[in-house]
Amino acid sequence: MAGPVRLLVLDIDGVLTDGRVYIDEHGGETKCLFYRDLDALAELRRRGVKLALLTGEDAPIVAQLVRRLGIQHVKAGQKDKLAGIREVSAHFGIPLEEMAYMGDARRDIPALQVVGRAFCPADAHRDVLAGGFVVVSKPGGAGAVEEAVGLLLAEDIKS
Repeated sequence: MAGPVRLLVLDIDGVLTDGRVYIDEHGGETKCLFYRDLDALAELRRRGVKLALLTGEDAPIVAQLVRRLGIQHVKAGQKDKLAGIREVSAHFGIPLEEMAYMGDARRDIPALQVVGRAFCPADAHRDVLAGGFVVVSKPGGAGAVEEAVGLLLAEDIKS
């Protein structure tokens, strides 16, 4: 088993959100977050775990999420998730084995394969679900992050 997790990296759409985007008549985008996911991330920060986002999106809403969640680093517009996870690792100086990542799409698989703890929501793409990663019981945007954080915290307590 890898050492303790020092950094949690999350995809946004399909993980922190349910993957839907709401567009108003002015072209503004809105996404929905689950408060218990936010509370779980705050608890991780209190315990000294760093947080980062790795997303293929590069919309203005990403900056809002960074502020709202207290994220220390973001790789936005990053379609190549393997390159992105390596860049996040280098940015923090934290080895991949001490990182956790949660992703839901096929393009997340290479990043999920190289980190110490790999999670996906219950409604992830079928190829991700079949990838041998930890599949939480909740869907993205509805408690998947909270559940993954709970597993990480329970693991830390046992160490």
